Amino acid sequence: MESHWEDDRRVEGEIGKFMDKFFYSKLADRCGIKAERVYERELQLSGVDLYLTNSHGAKCAMDEKAASHYINSKLGTFAFEVLSRDSNIGWLVNGELKTDVYSIMWVEADDKKYPVVDSGATNYYHSLNMNDIRKVECLWIEKKKVLGYLKEKGYDSENLYKRALFIKEKGWTGKVDTYPTRSNDFWFYSTSNLAERPINVQIKKEVLLELAHSRYCVTREGF
Repeated sequence: MESHWEDDRRVEGEIGKFMDKFFYSKLADRCGIKAERVYERELQLSGVDLYLTNSHGAKCAMDEKAASHYINSKLGTFAFEVLSRDSNIGWLVNGELKTDVYSIMWVEADDKKYPVVDSGATNYYHSLNMNDIRKVECLWIEKKKVLGYLKEKGYDSENLYKRALFIKEKGWTGKVDTYPTRSNDFWFYSTSNLAERPINVQIKKEVLLELAHSRYCVTREGF
């Protein structure tokens, strides 16, 4: 069992470079939104990758989240962390983080290096660099919208965390249905092949599209 934390961080940095060049640098002219990337490690650890400021001066903190293990995968969900390593609270339910908005991203890249797959993780995803990327689909979703949706389904932040702890204590892995009401739109997932052994709540993409404030498909030609 191994940790991919360093690989993940590097790959996310490459995705960030692509977005800086082909998206964030053009937002002011296209949408009247100024994007300012954060490089202070302390702020990054507090859930802030960028600050966005609109034409009225309103400012929000954005956390970028990419499905970086699933490049060119026809992934119909996105995973939100509830429980991280050593039973630490995951970023979705951590009320101390400063995140206002998530930018959740699905990445398409050079299909000769990363063959398209119907499901499952991508081979060699850890070798991704900015020049490999062809398209990034991103949804901007307020954190409170995600939590509000789950709360309506019976899972507020406390219940999400308690359920994740229960799943860990039971040693369950893979997909775990919501309980007592089983939902087809979201479920828990316990990952057993990573040292961190995170437990996430996976939400279907069609639900996220309904919750999203904005959707962008970013290519080298524009968005």
